[in-house]
Amino acid sequence: MVVRFGEIELDGPFSTLEELTDDPGVYALLCLNENSGDFKLLQVKTSALIQTEVARTLRDDWSSFCQGKIRVAVFYGTEDLDRIREQIFSVADIQPF
Repeated sequence: MVVRFGEIELDGPFSTLEELTDDPGVYALLCLNENSGDFKLLQVKTSALIQTEVARTLRDDWSSFCQGKIRVAVFYGTEDLDRIREQIFSVADIQPF
């Protein structure tokens, strides 16, 4: 499956860490609304080791931001990662944190 943010396509959404690899790229943390099937973007980060970084990120309590299920979408690669991240932010209309 593919998750689109404007022209940017990320693989996913994935529900388990085992579906991810420890490769470089950009990942988006998503909240799945189980009633509507819609996703809300929670966070976008670049990482040299996506699986490890997502595991670290998921240790945080996201319940105040997401009452649904947490999912992850990824773009694996090494080029233009900051541009991809910024494009996702601009399309999703959220502020980086």
